[in-house]
Amino acid sequence: MGADERMSTYEEARLLVARTGVESQAELEDAIAKATEAASEALAVDRTSVWMLEDDVLSCTHLHVRGKGRVECDSRFTMSEFPAYAKAGRTRKVLASEDARRDPITREFLERYLVPNGIYSMLDAPLFRSGEVIGMICHEHCGDAPRTWSTRDVDFAGSMADLVSLAFEQAARTEAERARGVAEQRLAAQERMASLGRLAAGVAHDLSNLVQLASLQVSLLSREALSPVGRDAVSLLEDTIERETRLLQQLLVFAKNGRIVRNRLDVGEVLFAMRPLLSGLAGHGHLTFAAGDRDLACLMDRAQLEQVILNLVRNAFDASPAGEVAVRLARADSRVVIEVSDDGPGVPDELRERVFEPFFTTKERGSGLGLAVVRAIAEANGGTLSLDKGARGGASFRLTFPLAD
Repeated sequence: MGADERMSTYEEARLLVARTGVESQAELEDAIAKATEAASEALAVDRTSVWMLEDDVLSCTHLHVRGKGRVECDSRFTMSEFPAYAKAGRTRKVLASEDARRDPITREFLERYLVPNGIYSMLDAPLFRSGEVIGMICHEHCGDAPRTWSTRDVDFAGSMADLVSLAFEQAARTEAERARGVAEQRLAAQERMASLGRLAAGVAHDLSNLVQLASLQVSLLSREALSPVGRDAVSLLEDTIERETRLLQQLLVFAKNGRIVRNRLDVGEVLFAMRPLLSGLAGHGHLTFAAGDRDLACLMDRAQLEQVILNLVRNAFDASPAGEVAVRLARADSRVVIEVSDDGPGVPDELRERVFEPFFTTKERGSGLGLAVVRAIAEANGGTLSLDKGARGGASFRLTFPLAD
């Protein structure tokens, strides 16, 4: 290959890598794969690899073998055992070893790496992020004789290292921006919850007095001899007061500022004790239980655990009044998992996060606090609440809490 042709090949390789966008870990892997393949072909070397440096250990994370593609590589070296190479990696733009087996910088790898892999010549360049060496990109010539590296070969190796370093910078910046966005959203949500808590405290206090007064008066009326219309009115008032009492209980979750008393609870035992109450919510539907694991305990306030389970099951039957609701208890790593799924219409993708917002509801008579309360209780106890599509097409809520030690 002539000099001009080789130069054109180098430019094509550089452009290929430079035009590869890096917005995620998957795209970073794709950029590295393209870089190692392009470099192998442009330099006509047998092996091109990317190594990452962490805690003085240099590990091969990607190896491209010319003619084979990517192959597995589990090589790793402690840099303190290779002081000449480590120093050169920190101080040189490119490490060009024409006879790596004799070069003072690279012969440290003779028995452990060069000879076993048939490597005679190396063209390595450090990768940087924020001014620090984070790894190396290595171009390795195999065979039965050393290879001479031209000035253009060395310049190309350095520029490929710059492009791969840029890809790592882009990935790190994208991840940092994503993390910052998540943190800002979490902070905004916490501020909204704090505001709602203050609002709920005042509203719950005033409404509680009114509801108690109304309940007392309705109780007195129910003892009187009433006409059918009067009895229907009292029944309606009793139902309304019951619903308002539940709403008050949910408001008080947001308003609760006192210390939560957590006890070691057997989650399976709590679910079993609640079965009659939960089955009473089924109406014309059907409720099933599945406990794949036993002796699953968490540290929680029992009333709060009962409330989150009750809210999720009630929400499931609201979505599927005559359908089937399944409650499953399991263990995932170090967490207790409670899944409540239904066979209702499900939740549209665009509403999956909104259903957890306080006072947002898709029900005609809903308060919009049920799921918000469940998530608030879960997060206050180190847990999570997420929504996914159920196996039967409906909604599946997944509630997790840390296992008690």
